[in-house]
Amino acid sequence: MPPLFYVLAQLTDEDIDWLRATAARREVPLGGVLIEQGKPIESVFIVLEGRLSVYGAAGSGDIGVGEMLGEISFVDARPPSADVVANEDSVVLAVPKRELQVKLDGDPGFGARFYRAIALLLSHRLRDAAIAASGPPVGQAPSDPVSSEAERKGRAERFEATLRRLKA
Repeated sequence: MPPLFYVLAQLTDEDIDWLRATAARREVPLGGVLIEQGKPIESVFIVLEGRLSVYGAAGSGDIGVGEMLGEISFVDARPPSADVVANEDSVVLAVPKRELQVKLDGDPGFGARFYRAIALLLSHRLRDAAIAASGPPVGQAPSDPVSSEAERKGRAERFEATLRRLKA
């Protein structure tokens, strides 16, 4: 499942409504540059459609529907460390960093949920990078943190419903 599956699960319906009302849809054509390494960005992005590639000093990778971009620059207030280029026509939801910061400062509950979501996303990426570099522990496959099939199905359904709401 996409890492944002776990991120969106942290947010309430009201949080998602705020994101929809605040963010703007942005189309990124094939070959279009969404983020340039070293150049400050004004938004955090959620991929709604398409695929993008990330190219940086730490390597490269693909980003798809339900993924977030620009969150590291938002957290550490430094310019991006990678380029992000669309490898097909894509659509992202651009959440303005300034408005996001005002919301975080004024709504502690949202702030706690949002930063927990970012922590989970970055944890997921770090674990994936570690597994890619060394493989899973001997005799142990990577596991899904959701314990039951019913719980996984419920979260997957909420994720799909949330993506539909964000695309609307």
